[in-house]
Amino acid sequence: MRKIGTVDNPDHAQRLGHYFLSQDIEAKIERHQERSEVWILDEDRVDEARRILEQFLAEPEARSFDAPAPQARRKTHKTMVAHREFRVASARQAGIPLTISLVAVSVVVTLITNFARQKPELLEQIWLTDAWRTEGEIWRIFTPMFLHLSFMHLFFNMYWTMIFGGLIERLKGTFSFLGIVLTIAAFSHLVQFYWTGGRFGGMSGVGYGLFGYIWMRSRFFPWDGFALDSQTVTLWLMFFLLCLTGLLGPIANAAHFGGLVMGMAIGYAPKLYHR
Repeated sequence: MRKIGTVDNPDHAQRLGHYFLSQDIEAKIERHQERSEVWILDEDRVDEARRILEQFLAEPEARSFDAPAPQARRKTHKTMVAHREFRVASARQAGIPLTISLVAVSVVVTLITNFARQKPELLEQIWLTDAWRTEGEIWRIFTPMFLHLSFMHLFFNMYWTMIFGGLIERLKGTFSFLGIVLTIAAFSHLVQFYWTGGRFGGMSGVGYGLFGYIWMRSRFFPWDGFALDSQTVTLWLMFFLLCLTGLLGPIANAAHFGGLVMGMAIGYAPKLYHR
């Protein structure tokens, strides 16, 4: 995929996109505040597309650029679906070593400590305390995500880590996924620590961050291969609100909130960058 130029008028950008599709040139028009960027998906037709763009910018209202809108819309949908299916198919062939490692470490740490009931020496090294700042023990910002306090807590967090984490790692790569996880974990844990203090654990803050990331990518970058159905979005938001009621007992709600906000911010950030 290659950027070939920009169009200032949004109506002209849409008109150009329709024309490209009528010519079976796979194009993506990214709209921003002041302009629209024109991207060509087919590398073999980049030069042809550049020539068309030059002619179009010289005379955007020319009848030669007329294209049937319904036909263009159908092709737009087909192109987006095909591109997404290609990304998803490619992703299925990729491994998810980091996702599996997150699950494995969480299970081992949780079982060794018997759901945070035993091994007090180890627990003292896992909890997030002021030592992360005063003693330089930076690992404490991240380690609480590996510790779970009940079987159901562990099961559901690991299930969604495999679902969300596996999808992100396949589509974005292991190193990008690592950066996303560490950023969400650090932010969500620090929000929880400075909001309520105390000791907490679990992958749910990271889980909400991964959910927020995929939610934003699926809404604003649908060609990226991410998809999130409305039922899953409703489930996660309703559970977030249910946790706030206190009916489910003590829960790290600040970590959920911090993770969700950070994940959404990372997912949406490219939109701000291109404005």
